[in-house]
Amino acid sequence: GWEVPAVFNWLQELGGVDVEEMRRVFNMGIGLAVVVRGDSVDTITDVLTHAGTECHTIGRIVSVE
Repeated sequence: GWEVPAVFNWLQELGGVDVEEMRRVFNMGIGLAVVVRGDSVDTITDVLTHAGTECHTIGRIVSVE
């Protein structure tokens, strides 16, 4: 994962907001999200890492029928 910036903990405490609401409302320090095909994750991660960009896989998109 990634380190959540301290400002989000401060906001949570100050506002009395539960963790689920914080995650729903704020990006919690993620910054930019790039959505790629599942079979491209390793390639894109390698390219971004070699370019000096810190990146993490944070989820996946699934079809619900």
